[in-house]
Amino acid sequence: MPYYVLTFWVFEEVGRGYGRSLFIEQYNMARFATFAWATLAWVFPRVKFKVTPKGAAKKRAVRLSLPQWVVLGLNFGAMPVGIALYFLASTLPLHGLITNLLWASFNGALAIAVLSFTAVRQRFTRTRYRFPVPVAGELSFADGSRSPGTIDDLSDTGLRFYGQLPQKIQVGEAVSGTLALPDGLLPFNGDVRSLLGTDGGKAPPRAVGCSLITSVEAQIRLERFLFGSDLQWRVNGLTDQVQTPLSRLLPRWVSGPPSQPLAGRRWNSAQLRVLPDAAPMAVLLSAPGNGERLVLSYTVLAQNQPLLLDVFRRTAAVRETVQLEAIEGGADGQLHVYRAVAMPMPQASVAFAAPPEAGVAVAQSAH
Repeated sequence: MPYYVLTFWVFEEVGRGYGRSLFIEQYNMARFATFAWATLAWVFPRVKFKVTPKGAAKKRAVRLSLPQWVVLGLNFGAMPVGIALYFLASTLPLHGLITNLLWASFNGALAIAVLSFTAVRQRFTRTRYRFPVPVAGELSFADGSRSPGTIDDLSDTGLRFYGQLPQKIQVGEAVSGTLALPDGLLPFNGDVRSLLGTDGGKAPPRAVGCSLITSVEAQIRLERFLFGSDLQWRVNGLTDQVQTPLSRLLPRWVSGPPSQPLAGRRWNSAQLRVLPDAAPMAVLLSAPGNGERLVLSYTVLAQNQPLLLDVFRRTAAVRETVQLEAIEGGADGQLHVYRAVAMPMPQASVAFAAPPEAGVAVAQSAH
């Protein structure tokens, strides 16, 4: 057992946090039966092609995960048997019992991790990957109302919208709107596919899932935005590197992964203006409860001057005045991060409350 612990420790330290030993072991647990079958394929006749009946996908998934179920059952079933043999027959030394209990627990935990991952992924019915990237947008509804809000969970065929929604909105209702991409507005049509957080019909839904239909040219622009950058990594603060045992125990002497100021944050759609009647700039404002307020933008913003800030949530928010301060290391070409510092509201703009212009608001609403 000390050998395995030391091997794991050294591998993590030498890999500087990129080793991901647990993920490697989970991958090995998921593939071991497939590799064994491939190795012994010469013993069995070649499987002929056949059409899979509709509705058989679930049964096939259960059959493919059967090896992991066997590993789980054998390991957890062997633990009480081993304990009983130790006390009744005394044929197993104590250190051997403890070592095998730990080893069986580890193998069982790996099997549970693989089966849990499989169960979650089986519930996914979408045919396209959804990008968790905030995008400015606006929805227009059948009753003629328009709502700036948040568009995320985005693909070239669908999206999720957060904002002030009509209480009587229904699944199947036609909608239209715009996405504010960095290269300009992108119009689209669609219909409501799902309602999220309806609270039993007592309140408007928290969000709606919609299909997205647009022109071929616009679809190419959208695909270029989604697939042509690593925004989903940077906006969400994702990284391949994790803490190693030494970087956790001795952070002053052993460096770990760099700090990710955007990791774990939720965002609200917002607009910035220099003057009440000036053209708005679509930005993201970090949601309350996420530490200091940060402003995220896909373009460079003005600093060290008063700016009017309008935030778009499911409930109305009061306009305020802020000043932006650039964060060290917060700009990397396509993404710009600033600190929002509150300032006194100019008297000339206190009473101004004009609705936002169409197609210029949005980002990501707080979930």
